[in-house]
Amino acid sequence: MWLLHVLLRVFNVLFTYKSLLKIEHLKNKIFSIWISHEFDTFGYNSFVHYPIDLRGGSFIHLGDNVSIGKNSILNAWCHYQNVIYDPLITIGDNVSIGEGTHISAIGKVVIKDGVLMGRRITIVDNAHGETTLLNLNVPPSQRILFSKGPIIIGENVWVGDKVTILSGVTIGANCIIGANSVVTSSIPPNCVVAGVPARVIKIIY
Repeated sequence: MWLLHVLLRVFNVLFTYKSLLKIEHLKNKIFSIWISHEFDTFGYNSFVHYPIDLRGGSFIHLGDNVSIGKNSILNAWCHYQNVIYDPLITIGDNVSIGEGTHISAIGKVVIKDGVLMGRRITIVDNAHGETTLLNLNVPPSQRILFSKGPIIIGENVWVGDKVTILSGVTIGANCIIGANSVVTSSIPPNCVVAGVPARVIKIIY
């Protein structure tokens, strides 16, 4: 055990935590350049951390200075269960998306400029089937994807950790979405919202 301790101390001297972070940054920079060609547009100085689950990249637009955290999922579904969809995911300039975030679209998801997102956020404009008795007789994985409408997140919105934003929701500019909230209906600009389902708890004048 003492030998392992000595070896780790030597490794720490040769490769400090700071140097390992620099290596990690370089790896992610190379990965970003490589994966940029999978997107329809990939803006200047945008950065994607490895690894990422990307599907339908040709339907995804990234603006300038976008950062997407590791283990995120970006899925634009152009077909599922033999049904054709017309997806579009647009992410504006100066947007920061935390690690483990899941964004999925069969229709339209728009994240406007200056949005800041925490970790493990879910933004999904679709579900496995409508809530009807007919659908209950079909296994969820075999149901046709259904959307209540686009998701639009306005400029300079701050989204806390583990928030879920569902289809048909528009969030106005400058809003703050409290951690763990589930946003099921549209929110006007300049509001603080929280809860399940999310409710306006403060209007910023």
